[in-house]
Amino acid sequence: MTPLWQLTLARVREFYREPAAVFWVYGFPLLIAVALGIAFRDRPVEKSSVELIVEGSSPEAIAELRTKLAADSRLQIKDASDGDWKKRLRSGKIDLAIGMSVSDMGATTYEIWDEKNRPESVLARNLVENALLKSVQTKSVPVGDHHLEEKGTRYIDFLIPGLIGMNIMGGGLFGVGFVIVDMRVRKLLKRFLATPMRRSDFMLAIMISRLLFLIPEMLILLTFAWLAFDVTNQGSVLALLALIVIGASCFAGLEPSHVADVRGVRRVF
Repeated sequence: MTPLWQLTLARVREFYREPAAVFWVYGFPLLIAVALGIAFRDRPVEKSSVELIVEGSSPEAIAELRTKLAADSRLQIKDASDGDWKKRLRSGKIDLAIGMSVSDMGATTYEIWDEKNRPESVLARNLVENALLKSVQTKSVPVGDHHLEEKGTRYIDFLIPGLIGMNIMGGGLFGVGFVIVDMRVRKLLKRFLATPMRRSDFMLAIMISRLLFLIPEMLILLTFAWLAFDVTNQGSVLALLALIVIGASCFAGLEPSHVADVRGVRRVF
């Protein structure tokens, strides 16, 4: 048994003398357990924000409606004292808006405004309808459906501006900075320095050439978004064009000044 004991002892010594091995065997599982335990720990139930449209309704009716909805602790109720509740619903600051209307026969109808493209708004609508059903103890309640379907609230309306920003950033990094670094690698900067050129002309030529490719790229993306998904520009076209040009100019200097640590590039700048 002596050789078996000595070989086992040697393997044990080899293991604990390697800090990396000890870490991956004992430390790393503990770190994973802590990280995942914190990430997926029990969290309080998120409340749905609902505003009560007080216009056209009596204070007594609004108070009764608030009492019915307050029975569900998952609903956060507040009054829409101004007329900007549509703007808050469109921007996602609230999940639902509900008002009341009374017919000539005296029947009360709950007017619910939601945004069907947002899961939070759909969830808030289900909670509100469930609370109303429990309060009246009937199979149905008179509800008026109103969907906020204005342009600018869909996911694609947020996606296209993000793609524009990503393309501008990528064009600045790889269409300007990477080009200069590639010139340095191919020994082209030395040849340019030997010519009677100004450094400003060199940089402006690269940036202008990039803009000549960037503008058609933006036009193609915006035209496709308009034709395929009916995405339109809600602001000024000149402001959008100025933002694209300024953004491209800002991103153009990222890589040469922070990544390309080469003497030739710094001499050019």
